Amino acid sequence: MKRFWILLLFPLILTGLARAILYFVYPVSFASLSATQALLAYFSGFRFGISVVFTLFAVPSLFLSIIPVKYSWHKIWERFWFIIYIILLYITSFALITDLVFFNFGEKHITNEFEDLLSNVDLGEITSLLKGYFVYIILLAVVFAVSLYFSKYVLAKLPQKKLKWFYIPVLFVIVFFGARGSFDTKPINIVTAYQHSFAEGALKLNGLFTMYRSSALVGHGYLAVKHDHFPFKQALAIATGKKYDAANPYPLIQDIPHDPTKHIKPNLFIIVVESLSYKYVNGLGMKKVVVTPYLEKLLKKSAVFTHFFANGPRSVVGLQAVLTGLPPVVGQELIASGLTSRVKGLGNIAVDNGYNTIFLQASKRNSYRLDLVAAEAGYKEQYGSETTPLLLDYKDKPPFGWDYDLLMRSLKMANKQTKPFIIAEFTGTTHYPYVHIPKSIPIHQFPYSRTSINGLYNTLLYTDWSIHEFLEEAKKQPWFKNTIFLITADHTNQGFNRGGFPEEFHTPLIIYSPALVKPQVITDIGSQIDIMPTMAKLLNLKGQLPYIGRDLFSPPTKYSGALTTIGVTTGWITNKEYMLHTLSNVIQKGTFDPSLKYTDEQWKTVENRLLANHQVVYDLVRNNKWTK
Repeated sequence: MKRFWILLLFPLILTGLARAILYFVYPVSFASLSATQALLAYFSGFRFGISVVFTLFAVPSLFLSIIPVKYSWHKIWERFWFIIYIILLYITSFALITDLVFFNFGEKHITNEFEDLLSNVDLGEITSLLKGYFVYIILLAVVFAVSLYFSKYVLAKLPQKKLKWFYIPVLFVIVFFGARGSFDTKPINIVTAYQHSFAEGALKLNGLFTMYRSSALVGHGYLAVKHDHFPFKQALAIATGKKYDAANPYPLIQDIPHDPTKHIKPNLFIIVVESLSYKYVNGLGMKKVVVTPYLEKLLKKSAVFTHFFANGPRSVVGLQAVLTGLPPVVGQELIASGLTSRVKGLGNIAVDNGYNTIFLQASKRNSYRLDLVAAEAGYKEQYGSETTPLLLDYKDKPPFGWDYDLLMRSLKMANKQTKPFIIAEFTGTTHYPYVHIPKSIPIHQFPYSRTSINGLYNTLLYTDWSIHEFLEEAKKQPWFKNTIFLITADHTNQGFNRGGFPEEFHTPLIIYSPALVKPQVITDIGSQIDIMPTMAKLLNLKGQLPYIGRDLFSPPTKYSGALTTIGVTTGWITNKEYMLHTLSNVIQKGTFDPSLKYTDEQWKTVENRLLANHQVVYDLVRNNKWTK
């Protein structure tokens, strides 16, 4: 019996140690917790550790310890189950270290993103991403070695002892409820941790639990949340103000506002910059340190949106939202990870209007399967770094490509077009870990660092310079006057952007076209899913598109807001207030103006709007009624 409990104790200690390291490595993420709150959350988190440890380790520990049958004493039997135990111990260490690294990017525990990483990132990218994390890798090796040693020691010093059959049912009950983590009708899940605040939930959870509960092995158990909060008719009315018509099962398909008297067909460049937080754009957030001098000058000549937000924390989420107008919601697959429902993007309707559509990315063509997202969104051509010639003498090799060469390639492609075009491109140089920018590039550079904020600053300066070179060259082209340039981000920089919700979603949006777009500052709410309907109207396209977003140049309504998703939490941001929710309970709410004091009834209206928006998207996509 003693051997059984000690074998379970090792992985439990590892999960507790990982959470302690998480707290001290990322103190800003838990700064909102008092010492008492942090301590209570930490000890409460052992319930999640016990749950996953009992689930994965109970059987091999049991067979190594207490089965009172003759064959269980055989050396081959013991060696077999010891190997299984050690493999699980190694997986545990690997999962916890991976989670610690991932937390730096998403400020959340890793869930089914691990499956995406395994299936979408090649070995070269993985190697590049691990640079700067040698301490974690060494820790993994040490933890595994120590665990291996003590496991062997336990087996050697604590030999088998016969156990009466009477104790087996008792032990089974203990393990059963320990694995469930609850005496309730439902076992604990990821969302169970987020009862009070996001920070408390993050401190309670460990990477092994979140990976397992979100894996295909348990049917994406982290998604076991309530999606239907209202009858669909009511949800549609709360979210959009629309009345449900049973004769029209596609309520979000809308006619694009089209002016038949206008016959010009503007071109469009969509430039999605990797990890460009609002706070790092000079003239918007950044003031003391200059890292985007060209964008700062561009602001005065552009339509600038100061209250604009990403819909999620990852590139595949951001590109999906920008290109198709489909927001991510909890429980719904992404296009890049197997969404089987129909979607329709700006590229699809543009092709119907006689446009050529092209998607380029600085990284490899199939990086995170963004080429498939672009194809689904109607971009007929997709290109990556494999076919992008390098124009400068680079000494370093970035994991996600060089931005200058990407932008200049798109310029050359535009020069070859004989029809109006939309070119969407996704940069990559500002992705962590940060590369060495050549000294020959005429920008001020900070002391080089692959992992610190100076590395980010250098890559931001490089990307800003690249956009400058691209636009200045574009001005010389005959198509420039009839072209719109849209600059935004896929998501914020998670590594140094610990501003809490909603700041962690705050991204810039700049629309520049001297002949077609009036310079102005727009402070109304907007998000990535609004880009598609905005551009469809601005290009004066004819046809229909499905979207729950809005035209950003039109005044917002009481239904306007930004729907965000991170992990198992859903956010709602408007001009005045914001709320973070687990779809079971509110974990954070607030107003941008501290003088605004909302009543409980007003907050209930905000909560209903959040839940209804989530439900409308989830139900329509699940039932394949997002578009025809």
